[in-house]
Amino acid sequence: SFGINIYYRKFFYFFDYACYYNIQLSTAENFSTGLFNGIRTFIGSTWSGEYGNFLSFFPEIIFHFTNRTTNSFILCYTFIFTPYVITALSMFLKKIEEKLNIKNNNIFFVLALISFIVFPVYHATAIYGQPDFFGLAFIFLIIALTTNYNFKEIDYVRLILIFLTTFMLIITRRWYIYWIISYFICYIVNLYLTNIKSKEDLIKITKNIFIYGIIVIILLIVSLFPMIKNILKSSIGDYSAFYLTSGFKGEIINQIRIIGYLPLLLMIIGIIYGLNKKDLRIKTLLSIVQCFLIIFLFTRIQNMGHHHTLVLLPTYIYWLYLCLNMILNETKTMAKRYC
Repeated sequence: SFGINIYYRKFFYFFDYACYYNIQLSTAENFSTGLFNGIRTFIGSTWSGEYGNFLSFFPEIIFHFTNRTTNSFILCYTFIFTPYVITALSMFLKKIEEKLNIKNNNIFFVLALISFIVFPVYHATAIYGQPDFFGLAFIFLIIALTTNYNFKEIDYVRLILIFLTTFMLIITRRWYIYWIISYFICYIVNLYLTNIKSKEDLIKITKNIFIYGIIVIILLIVSLFPMIKNILKSSIGDYSAFYLTSGFKGEIINQIRIIGYLPLLLMIIGIIYGLNKKDLRIKTLLSIVQCFLIIFLFTRIQNMGHHHTLVLLPTYIYWLYLCLNMILNETKTMAKRYC
């Protein structure tokens, strides 16, 4: 189905769409002038925060042996990136199963994978020639690494992995920073609401979060200094003002259009289910806060396209999984009742 859509689609490549394809074409050319020049261009473009060669580097080996058309470009990066995303999603799902206390684990896992794979936003981003969805792999890994970790003890391996995945997410596309900010704010709030039982817990968690946060901020500033410098000296607001078409309220309507009515209905059902379940209420409320916080931060600069909606996709599929969990639980309850 994906290949058929690629073959028969009619789409004019402009702005971002042409940019990704042109970068892919230039990746091999940069290395053809010398290994040092290729590495320098790769690192420089990645650290600058602009459209870099980080995403184009992975599919280049396969892309080099194709006819190098836009179709082969899309099929190459989809073939390369999708297994990474699905593997990270599988780790995310295992954590979700623990949180939701799901009994039908195998059924939930299969249906959850299918619901993600057929989700409209994921397909639209890929078909339009925007490989930004690779960042979802790092998002799912960050969620899997932070779930069930309360900072009462220092887990050095876990904390290093959280930093590395966060770093990789930022250099994938810098607007993923909106997800990082909103997620960790809600994550810390959740820690304080659910894990503090005494004054000692409060002091210990606060101390560990503060120390780790300071270290991470320093490391990110040092390692991403060219990107930060470029962001500070350039007027991103003026540059992106053309894309600020409707602000926060308009983006809510835009998201409904992008999502589609059926997925939206299923997500609303999932939200209602999560709010009604005492053990899921805080997490569901915070997921709503995170969603609106991302939209608020994003619309300070511009409105979202299909690829920008990727920052909201983890929240959307969490609501879908709540709905799926409700369906499985109700089916099992009815089966017990009538059998």
